[in-house]
Amino acid sequence: MSWATTPPPPQYSRDKQARPQYPSNLGSGISTLAWAPDNQTLASGSDDKSIRLWDVSTGKQHPHPLHGHHHYIYTIAFSPKGNILVSGSYDEAVILWDIRTRHILRTLPAHSDPVGGVDFIRDGTLIVSCAGDGLIRIWDTGTGQCLRTLVHEDNAPVTSVRFSPNGKFVLAWTLDSCLRLWNYVDGRCVKTYQGHSNAKYSISGAFGVYGGGSGGGTGASNDDDEMVVAKKAFVVSGSDDGRIVWWDVISKEVLQSTEAHEGVVLGVDTRDEEGGGLVVSGGIDKTVRIWERGKVEDHIHDDDDDDEVGGKGVDGVKEEKG
Repeated sequence: MSWATTPPPPQYSRDKQARPQYPSNLGSGISTLAWAPDNQTLASGSDDKSIRLWDVSTGKQHPHPLHGHHHYIYTIAFSPKGNILVSGSYDEAVILWDIRTRHILRTLPAHSDPVGGVDFIRDGTLIVSCAGDGLIRIWDTGTGQCLRTLVHEDNAPVTSVRFSPNGKFVLAWTLDSCLRLWNYVDGRCVKTYQGHSNAKYSISGAFGVYGGGSGGGTGASNDDDEMVVAKKAFVVSGSDDGRIVWWDVISKEVLQSTEAHEGVVLGVDTRDEEGGGLVVSGGIDKTVRIWERGKVEDHIHDDDDDDEVGGKGVDGVKEEKG
């Protein structure tokens, strides 16, 4: 099934003088959305520099928008308890908001380029941010102190970040067609995933589990200085060329590459269920698509059989009909 969506976001640029080019009829477009953990509130960040909170049951806006950024809002995320919201903007700052009082808790002069992504760790004590300056920064939620700065030697612009479900790693999307998994405590890049195309647009993805697992658990531990992650964990991402690509977290093998949209796939997210799950994708073709996941382990391709890595997929993924 598919639904019409708003026009796509601007292309990402490292040039601080470059400004995003929106369609003239877009007005104050909405660039980012986030559900509160209680599922009763939705937050939106827009080009008018405001963040607005919406009552999901009534569709009405809470009376007081959050004002504090000086440029487009590009990324937001709720803390696990829902009492704090973090936002990143083209003004290069990260702001923490008290949801109850609607006031700014603190403003972090986080980056020297527009902030592309923010996320909370699962217990809410840490925040991660990224930007076109190529830096990934880990922040203490309580003090606002920068605890760690991660940067790859290639210094590619970083457009999106996510903590792993177990909170031990950070996954980063970069404009050199790579996803990198970082052990942020040691400051090491432990895995690099390749196979998609991403050199122009800000895209994102998610973690998930396959092969009968459920609950999104991506458990991890260190063994002989190597990362060991739950056996059936995967990473999924959009791609500039219209595909959705899945990787096994441990082996880095491409589990599946699916022709999903006409043009860039800007965002992908997952919902894990017993024996399968759902994947949702949004593209520059103005559609949102829901995909049903089958059992990947029954269909993982043989490296010698290139036909198995086609658009119809290797784990039985199919588009759900509306």
